[in-house]
Amino acid sequence: MSSPTSPAIQACAVHKHFGSTHAVDGVSIAIPKGQICALLGQNGAGKTTFIECALGLTQPTHGSAEVMGHAAGSMDARSTTGVMLQDSDLPDLLTARELCRHPLQDTVWRAEASGPVCVGTGWQSRCAIPR
Repeated sequence: MSSPTSPAIQACAVHKHFGSTHAVDGVSIAIPKGQICALLGQNGAGKTTFIECALGLTQPTHGSAEVMGHAAGSMDARSTTGVMLQDSDLPDLLTARELCRHPLQDTVWRAEASGPVCVGTGWQSRCAIPR
């Protein structure tokens, strides 16, 4: 449960393994609310993977994390954060149809060999998507 003294992000012994690769190896940190924090390291050091684990975007192999006093990845935690990581992949939890019909999605795109093509904007273009 969130309290005024809960850290913005708290991680306890977070590990993330990809096969034999240990991308994150036992990170523990508490970042107070209102504090700016930078994670510095070489490419491949596990910075992005740690943030993904800490925010609940991916499950750590071991350890736990909380966001604003809520379990990482919970709806309560997700409602308090916004993040844009280096990847621009679409969420794995939604189907293509759900992404196109999402009420916040204002532009509909069609994949072409030359790249994405804008089909249109707003509800009118979404209604034309085959069901």
